[in-house]
Amino acid sequence: MRSWFLRKPTALLAVILASILFFPLILSAGDDHEEEGDLEYVVPTDSLSGLSLFLADLYNEHRLLYALIVTATMALLGILVALITDYLLRLIGFRKVKKSL
Repeated sequence: MRSWFLRKPTALLAVILASILFFPLILSAGDDHEEEGDLEYVVPTDSLSGLSLFLADLYNEHRLLYALIVTATMALLGILVALITDYLLRLIGFRKVKKSL
């Protein structure tokens, strides 16, 4: 199976041209960030408790672990929604059918 850019060289050319044209614009849009620490954000945990406090502390102290936990949670919730939807559709009579080419 050939890649999309080998089948459609115009698509590859469009991606290359867009990258060349928009890269300087992206660089010029940024600030100088003269003050260090501008991008550092800490969640105030004064009025939080329980799970909210745990997540806020995790965000403040271990951002990578927080990102991994949130990503895994979102994936699990997506799978759960898909399974519930599949079950409900089966209840009302819809069936999944794989079609062969």
